[in-house]
Amino acid sequence: MIRVIGLGAPFGDDRAGWRVIDALRDQAPAAVDLVALDRPGATLINWFDGVSALYIVDAVNDGGPAGRVLTLTADDILAIPAHISSHQLNLPSTLRLARSLRALPPSLTVVGITIADLAQSSPAVEAGIRQAADIVAQALCEKIGACNALP
Repeated sequence: MIRVIGLGAPFGDDRAGWRVIDALRDQAPAAVDLVALDRPGATLINWFDGVSALYIVDAVNDGGPAGRVLTLTADDILAIPAHISSHQLNLPSTLRLARSLRALPPSLTVVGITIADLAQSSPAVEAGIRQAADIVAQALCEKIGACNALP
């Protein structure tokens, strides 16, 4: 199974992952499972079972310009320094836990959209959302071979 998970929260540009899922609903082949999750923490791992290819889309706050789109492999994410918290695990820590549990899907791509402010939406992030949706749609097209199903 191929799954695309949009991560987010109901605050301004932090909804970017959800917005990509919304955009993909009209583009993705029916065989692709589209899921929007609200800050899942370690429970994200529950969505990996039976998945052969996983795309995770999320807002990132890395100090870069708002709207920039990053495409990262599992190795890229796993190389990010650990974040220890008494609250939910962040994405790199969650993926490390999944790797330890041997639960990582064989193919994992993270598409990040750089945001600057969680509280409001910005035109630059809107453009990044469209770009991220196009990147994921193209990757799905290549993975499934159903390019004619995409606009």
